[in-house]
Amino acid sequence: MTGKTAATLNLGRLPNMVGYHLRMAQLKVFGDFEQALAGLDITPVIVEVLEILSHNRGMTQTQLAAAIGLDRSSLVPLLNKLQKRQLVAREASNKDRRTNNLHLKSEGAQLLAEAARRIALHAQDILAALSKKEAEQLIVLLMRLGKNRTWASCSELGEFKLTHAASPADQAIRNRCKTLGLSLAHAKRLAAENDRTDPQSLLRVLGLDFTTLTPMKSCRWLWMAAQTSSTTYPGTLTPETLLAILTSGEVPPTFAPHVRHLLGEARLQVVIMAVEQAARQSGAPIEVIWRNVERIEDEMQSCRKGAWMFDEEDGAVPLHP
Repeated sequence: MTGKTAATLNLGRLPNMVGYHLRMAQLKVFGDFEQALAGLDITPVIVEVLEILSHNRGMTQTQLAAAIGLDRSSLVPLLNKLQKRQLVAREASNKDRRTNNLHLKSEGAQLLAEAARRIALHAQDILAALSKKEAEQLIVLLMRLGKNRTWASCSELGEFKLTHAASPADQAIRNRCKTLGLSLAHAKRLAAENDRTDPQSLLRVLGLDFTTLTPMKSCRWLWMAAQTSSTTYPGTLTPETLLAILTSGEVPPTFAPHVRHLLGEARLQVVIMAVEQAARQSGAPIEVIWRNVERIEDEMQSCRKGAWMFDEEDGAVPLHP
């Protein structure tokens, strides 16, 4: 090994791996990209945000997150930063005051114009080794590789829409979210809260069988949730009492520690499935149960506050109506 350069090293199977070449190309492109945009305090993701907003005035944060492949927990801080820099603006929707519409401000348009000028020169350098036809083919092939996340322009659709070839798992997840009264964005936040390293975390918290993608068979979830909450504190929280708490939104002081433990430390799947069972047994809309959970969480302030609070773009449950 001594004295060998990168050019003479045996790379094994790496030269035949698409991912290896994509990563090496990305390193080259992004390295040159940073040099091209030096002094603008702008990253590739910021360019994507500004470019999309320039063509989709009034789109929501959820739509933007889907378009650029970011989760909301990553997008919101970025938008906060751009808003502070006076590059973008958030305005409450006239149709739904819980939703913000995004707009590119004049300062953002000016920054985007300068970035676009530099990017055009950058692209010429990057693609210098390719003919025009080869460059066009490269873009087509990359789009085909990323076909699970494609979108059409507003001029084609009339409004921004993310087109997605839904897999059976995607469809099962969306259907399950609808049944549970959760938005897909909120379900993903719950899955991340549950275990970011578990690839099946979303299926797990939604109570979907990994193999059949069908909801798990009915279980005594209220009983399980009540038992989980009664292991540490004096007094026993019964399934009947927990049902009354979830359907009324009122927590007897005796059981406040139990409920705080349930929302803050119990398995997320247990809480979600208990909410579903409470709605089924009581006949109340599941959205009402979630509203009560949110109200209880607001009072209890468990260590999982973010998990049970529905933000403005979740849409499934109004915030404190």
